Amino acid sequence: MTTHAPPADSAPDARTRAATGVSALLAPTPVFTAGLLGMGWFGHGAVGAGWGAATALFCAAGPQIVVRRGLRRGAWSDLSVPRRRQRLLVLPVAMASATAGLLLLLTLDGPREMATAVLAAVVTAVAVFAVTTVWKVSVHAAACAGTATVLALALGPWWTLCGPLVVLTGWSRITLREHSPAQVIVGAVLASATALTTFALRP
Repeated sequence: MTTHAPPADSAPDARTRAATGVSALLAPTPVFTAGLLGMGWFGHGAVGAGWGAATALFCAAGPQIVVRRGLRRGAWSDLSVPRRRQRLLVLPVAMASATAGLLLLLTLDGPREMATAVLAAVVTAVAVFAVTTVWKVSVHAAACAGTATVLALALGPWWTLCGPLVVLTGWSRITLREHSPAQVIVGAVLASATALTTFALRP
């Protein structure tokens, strides 16, 4: 009977599986939704969590509908919309959806720090869109870094402990060869800088 030895190096396959799971778990929509829910709950209790859920629905529904419809039609290969030019079709929807969430908060007098966080997300989306016209940056890294920064600014310095999640997100995108290290770093720095500036300039 012939036996077949296992491949000499199975680590790359294991890393790829792990990176795929991390990339899905820390994708922009779940990260942004979790951030809004956390900000609401830890800042204002159950009422705040309700605000977070409603705002997340406004901010995330539009992009998810567009991305999933495009995936079903074969317009792109996966939910991360890997091609740069394709992202130029999705990012405006993200801007519009986040703007709708912001208007909801402002119109109904929602939590101030949540409105500032969503404003930071809108500005970040605009900045990412501008960069994406010429170069692909990591939206995963931007969403994770921006959310971590916003939580630390809104809820206190203990939330900087979310920082390793940003590193983990970047590792997943680089491991999957979706982005270069530079694209991950630029996305993370851009979102964090936008959040810091937005909170610093709020009235």
